[in-house]
Amino acid sequence: MAREFYEGVRCGLLHEARAKGRWRIRVKSPALNIVSATPKIVHRDNFSAALLEFIDWYKAALPSDRTLQEAFIRKFDSLCQ
Repeated sequence: MAREFYEGVRCGLLHEARAKGRWRIRVKSPALNIVSATPKIVHRDNFSAALLEFIDWYKAALPSDRTLQEAFIRKFDSLCQ
């Protein structure tokens, strides 16, 4: 499912400004679902909230987690070359 999400949602939105394949994007889910497998749906509001929560966690963890720091530096260096 991760590969399908990557290709259908991430790559679709980034390169074509739309979801591809059978993926759909809906505003809300009645539950707290972020992604539904059948049918393939990304629940936008829940996805956005989870992403913001992850960013807050990452921002708090980065100053004290050596593994995260090394990965951040490695990625940043590759972007700057």
